Amino acid sequence: MITNESLVKAGYQQYNCTSLREFTNTFWCKAMDDENGVKAYIYLADYTATPNIKDYFSYEAFCEFQTSNNFTVTLSGINKDITAIESIESFFEDMWFKLACNYAKLY
Repeated sequence: MITNESLVKAGYQQYNCTSLREFTNTFWCKAMDDENGVKAYIYLADYTATPNIKDYFSYEAFCEFQTSNNFTVTLSGINKDITAIESIESFFEDMWFKLACNYAKLY
């Protein structure tokens, strides 16, 4: 099960923003990086305190990529059965490679 504690342990930072999603202003963010730089940022919209929605899912994961031809792709997904942060991270990592994306920031 994904919890605030597991997100902190995995390196996510919590922040508040009122303009990203309609039913929540609580988000978690982590840089998806390697030795060369930041590939992209993974965001989780936190719906755990939202009545009615939390019965269907607790988090919405989304990530924005810049492809090699400068096309910006935003992927978003909801799966109430995902219980491991690693599943979300590996999905976005795979998509970054499959889409042949650029680094968001080089070190």
